[in-house]
Amino acid sequence: MQETAANARLGIFICVVAMACFACMDAMTKLVIQHYAPPQFLMIRYWAFAICAIIYVTRTVGLGVAMRSVRPGWQFVRSLILILEANVMAFGLAYLGLAEIHSIFAVYPLMATIMAAAILREPVGWRRRLAIVGGFAGALMIIKPGHDIFQPAAAIPLAAAALFATYHVVTRFVADHDRFETSFLLMAVIGALAITPLGIASWRPLSGEALGIIAMMSVLAIIGHLMLVKALAFAQASTLQPFNFFLLAWATLIGTTMFAERPDVLAVAGTILIVAAGLFTIWRERTIEAQE
Repeated sequence: MQETAANARLGIFICVVAMACFACMDAMTKLVIQHYAPPQFLMIRYWAFAICAIIYVTRTVGLGVAMRSVRPGWQFVRSLILILEANVMAFGLAYLGLAEIHSIFAVYPLMATIMAAAILREPVGWRRRLAIVGGFAGALMIIKPGHDIFQPAAAIPLAAAALFATYHVVTRFVADHDRFETSFLLMAVIGALAITPLGIASWRPLSGEALGIIAMMSVLAIIGHLMLVKALAFAQASTLQPFNFFLLAWATLIGTTMFAERPDVLAVAGTILIVAAGLFTIWRERTIEAQE
C-alpha cells in the first residue's frame, strides 16, 4: 500500500495505540513479577504469540513460504536475544518504576546506532555522535551514579537496552535476506521453544487473579504486535519509528496514575534529553537515506 498523508496518519495512530498496549502489558508484568518468575509468564505469552504468528503467516504468504529462511542461524540468534531481553526487562520491573525503567531503556536507538557503525559499518557523522553523547548524558541524569539515591538496579534496563539494540541491528541484517513474514514467524516460534524449558523449571501454580492478568498480557502482546504489522501496511517504518517513543509517554502516564510514581526533576530532564537525542538520530538517518 502506498504511503499517502492519510495513510501515514492512520499508521501513526495505530502505532501509538500499539505502544499503549505494550505499556499496559508492562504494568501487568509489574503486578505478577512479585510472585512469579519471568520465564513462567513469558512462556505463556510466547506460545500465544506463536499460535497467532502461525495463523497470520498461513493466511498471508503460507506457512511453507514463511518457514524458508536464507539466514536461519541469524534468525535463531535474533530470537534468543529478544527472549533474553524480555526476561531482563521483566526482571527489572520488580525493582524499578515503569517511567524509570522505560526512560533508561529509551537509549536503545542510540546504542543501535553505535552497533550499526561498528558491525554493519554504517557511517555515523559528528551530529549523531553528539546526539549519542547527549542521550547517554540523559541516562546518567536518571541513574545518578555516585549519588545517594543511586540504584544498582538501574543497570538492568541498560542491559535490556543493549540487548534490544543488538536485536535491532541483527534484524536489519536479516531483513536484507528474509521476508518480513519469515522473521515474524521465527521470532515467535523460536522464542516459544527457547523459553519453554525455563518456564517449566520455574513453574508455580497460578492463582485465578494471576491467570487472568497473564491472559490479558498475552492478548495485549498479540494485539500490539498485530497493530504494528497493520501500521506498517499504512506507513513506512522510518515514518513510524519516532512514535515508538510514545511507549515511554504511556509508561509514564500509567506509572504516575496506577503506581503513584513521582520522577524527580533531574530524571525528567534526563528523559527529555534521551528522547530528543533519539529523535534527532532517527531524523538524521532518514535525511541521509533520502540523500543516497
